[in-house]
Amino acid sequence: MSSNGRKHFNMEIKPLLNTPRMREIQMWKLLPALRFFYEKAPFDRGRMD
Repeated sequence: MSSNGRKHFNMEIKPLLNTPRMREIQMWKLLPALRFFYEKAPFDRGRMD
């Protein structure tokens, strides 16, 4: 449970669900993660290629 008493739920994010802004945030976070795994993990790089 988080410090505010809610279980894994962010009230600031809820209004953004299923919006173009949420997709933008997701891509902003996804691309660096993919880049990291491609560069640092040969097994993952092989699967991505």
